[in-house]
Amino acid sequence: MSKDKVKTTKVRKLITKASAQAAGIGALPIPGSDTVRLKTIQMKLAEEIGRIHGKVLSKDEILHLMAIFIIGGVGIKAARYGIDAIKAAGWIPADQIAEVCACLVSASIAGTLTYMFGLACDQYYRQDLAMD
Repeated sequence: MSKDKVKTTKVRKLITKASAQAAGIGALPIPGSDTVRLKTIQMKLAEEIGRIHGKVLSKDEILHLMAIFIIGGVGIKAARYGIDAIKAAGWIPADQIAEVCACLVSASIAGTLTYMFGLACDQYYRQDLAMD
């Protein structure tokens, strides 16, 4: 197996693992509890992908990359508020069903955005890009 394929396999495993962790955190029904943990998972993911590619970014550079995906936290909050609004309007009959819906949507957003962030980091390192 070529070096590139080995790197790709390792990176995809890291991204999948981090995305699953992010989805688990996003599913927690505690508003605001996910922000710090998601940031930590994503920073660790960026560092580990960098190590696979033989690169090291500073914390500032990683935060700059993460800023691209800051909308993820906003998306999770928007999903929760949307479900609350639908529940308040009476469109979803039971509070428990609404909460499950909010958790599923939040988990999907957190997992997907972490996966996308991992792919972006991989491309950033592969193409040897530099921050402005």
